[in-house]
Amino acid sequence: MFYNDRLSGKQRKQKIALIVCAVVVLAVWLVLTIRINTIFPSKKIEKCGYGEWINYTPDIADIITADVSISPVSCKMYDRAGILKDYTKEQLGIFSEGKDDSDYLVFTVDIKNNGQEAVSINRLASLFIYCTEFNGDSNSLERMNTDIKTVASGETQRVQFVTNIKYKDAWMVNSRQRYAESDVYIVMSQYPLERRMVFSIE
Repeated sequence: MFYNDRLSGKQRKQKIALIVCAVVVLAVWLVLTIRINTIFPSKKIEKCGYGEWINYTPDIADIITADVSISPVSCKMYDRAGILKDYTKEQLGIFSEGKDDSDYLVFTVDIKNNGQEAVSINRLASLFIYCTEFNGDSNSLERMNTDIKTVASGETQRVQFVTNIKYKDAWMVNSRQRYAESDVYIVMSQYPLERRMVFSIE
């Protein structure tokens, strides 16, 4: 009887210890979760469609400082033969080389300079990426207007960018058509505020 009572007491202590450990772990998890969410809150998404303007003020030391407004104008899909017919290899830049079954997106946007200094389009575009929620595809963009290098103060320039589409194996069936039916984005900033220009493919 005494032996059994000692076992029961030992078991009670183990149970209490387990409960205390669980409470401590839960408390630590809650503190860390609250702290992380405070330091890194969920990002907000700001979207801009056709006929709308979105403000963009990147300020990155030694890269770019700008105050611009940007508006999406159009997005057109091309196959390899079609894009080589309408544009030169110089305009296509890094995307001038590709496979015969490659597809491309050409974006047209208006950029308005609200600041006092001229803005380099190359530096501005280096911060942009194309993406789609259709299959998680994303890629860099190449400026096509080789004759337009800057946007002067108070000026608005219409600029084109090109990227190629990376079809994922799981989406190969009717992927070109499904792309055409999906919205695509040019993302200008990602955290804590994600700014997106929203395009429908022509």
